[in-house]
Amino acid sequence: ISILHTINWYGAGAAHPNTAFEVSNFVITDNDYSYKFSIYDLFNNEDSQEAISKIKRKLIEDAPRVYWERTGEKAEQSDMDWFTTGVENSDLSNFTLNQSGFTFHFPPYELHCYALGSWEFFISFFEVIDHLKKDSIYQLIKGE
Repeated sequence: ISILHTINWYGAGAAHPNTAFEVSNFVITDNDYSYKFSIYDLFNNEDSQEAISKIKRKLIEDAPRVYWERTGEKAEQSDMDWFTTGVENSDLSNFTLNQSGFTFHFPPYELHCYALGSWEFFISFFEVIDHLKKDSIYQLIKGE
């Protein structure tokens, strides 16, 4: 189960409200035992960093397309700097899962200016299939 918490607040004297995300991902076993898991629990221990790096590269690669869809403009180098810094500094803890893959959630300011709002990116399990743990959460999600 993936639960996305959207937190909205308006600070005293702020020019506009702001948004943040927190995600809780749980596994529920056959005997109704549940536990929270992180993105690292999905990957083989020896190459989890490689899997995270692949995901981050894919997010940075997809960001200019999403930017273009929102603005009708190609991303400039300054935009790419926002995307790269935001993704590289992220611990990728704000993700939800479905049977096909991950959706990563980024609040305003994390990848670009407030006016462009929150960002969501879908990354298929296919992108990291060789790094997923066998007999793990992935198999439970896929129903295998």
